[in-house]
Amino acid sequence: MTRRPLLLVVLVLTFSGLLFGQRNRHRSSAPTITSPSTATFVAGMANAFSVVAKGNPVPTITITGGLALPPGLTFTGTTLTATSTVGTEMIAIQFTASNGVLPNAVQNFTLSVVPAPVPGLLWQPSSQSPIRWEWLLSNPPAAASLLANIGVYDVDGFDSSAALVSAMHADSIHAICYIDAGTWENWRSDAGSFPASVLGANNGWPGEKWLDIRQVNVLAPIMTARFQMCKDKGFDAVEPDNIDGYTNSTGFPLQASDQITYNEWIAATVHGLGMSVALKNDGDQIATLLPFFDFDINEQCVQYSECAMLRPFVTAGKAVFETEYNGNQVNAKTTSACSQLTALNFNGIETDLNLDETALQCR
Repeated sequence: MTRRPLLLVVLVLTFSGLLFGQRNRHRSSAPTITSPSTATFVAGMANAFSVVAKGNPVPTITITGGLALPPGLTFTGTTLTATSTVGTEMIAIQFTASNGVLPNAVQNFTLSVVPAPVPGLLWQPSSQSPIRWEWLLSNPPAAASLLANIGVYDVDGFDSSAALVSAMHADSIHAICYIDAGTWENWRSDAGSFPASVLGANNGWPGEKWLDIRQVNVLAPIMTARFQMCKDKGFDAVEPDNIDGYTNSTGFPLQASDQITYNEWIAATVHGLGMSVALKNDGDQIATLLPFFDFDINEQCVQYSECAMLRPFVTAGKAVFETEYNGNQVNAKTTSACSQLTALNFNGIETDLNLDETALQCR
């Protein structure tokens, strides 16, 4: 008999605990928008982007700012959809998520609409045939010194002239335009175009700083001008460097999704200018980015045991250009590295870290 009050207390406490747990489980929370603040659509194609918001109750998402959506672009519920009538432009949109719990979540969103590539006009190097290539970034070769057995030259886009590219084409050589798309370089002629807000930590090279790739709306005009420079000089393709910042200490809280968004924008923009584009390193995102890029350029996959992750390019019929470094001066060919690269059907070279010497070809 004396235990009944204790049992009643236990039951009351248990019931209260369950009730408290239920209240916690259904506690209201203010909304947050978790999807990226940028997206890229390709003109002439059907495109869709989902705006994602979290909160309890489930938030409602509306457009509360920016210009009126152009013809062909609609927003329904959570999805931004475009038809082929959308032209090439940058569109600023403000999304607001609300669920009755303050504060509302507001996101300033930028949609980049880029031209579609012209079918059949892009150079797409195949993995089915060996391609010898040279990678000379420190000093462009003289037009008179181009090597007869080389099919591709990858050279600095700023330092190389249209006359050099023309000479390459006259010798049936394809030209790749090297452009740094992920870091700021203080010696470039357009270095003053980058606002301080996008400059992050040093990337280990003198005069370079990581860029805040989340700010695509800021970087887009600068990078588009660089790609246009490549186009105007007659280059066949672009090599955008340092497009794996999210794996580095950039000074910004970059996420994998930020890199995907930026890299897809790069690919679409370069294609829209009539050039092909390489995926530079960023091996961890190949599964997602493979459809957007035409070939791969990679450094030191043998040294770091990362060659297997590049194989999807070969399987898709897209060439892989790979280099191993021998220090500051080219020495004898490392047979084991070259044999691995050739077995994988990669176009391998061994060269110096400064990229200013004639490479040793693996094929």
